[in-house]
Amino acid sequence: MGAFEVPDNRDLAGEFDVDPNEWGRDAPLEAEIAMSRDLATIFCNTVVGARISSDQGGDAIVSVTVRHYVAFINRLLSFGSNVRLQNPPELVEMLISSLKQISGAK
Repeated sequence: MGAFEVPDNRDLAGEFDVDPNEWGRDAPLEAEIAMSRDLATIFCNTVVGARISSDQGGDAIVSVTVRHYVAFINRLLSFGSNVRLQNPPELVEMLISSLKQISGAK
């Protein structure tokens, strides 16, 4: 017997959910991101609620409801130029603002 036993009625995996898109409190926004189909599969497997919604010129369009704007922008930045945020305008503007701050541009 270990030092701690998980009660039968507890879901520890759910209680240790670290995806900010699950617990974020920003007003939900539906984002659309263009990326390669291969990357879209990876993105959808790692971002809660992300789904491939359509194809556009050889790219996949991934849709996801965003509930934590800053965490979402940071996640997009981690993909570099491999993703292109298309909508909504509010998140696009936040992304542009973040890039300006990073670059020191005015």
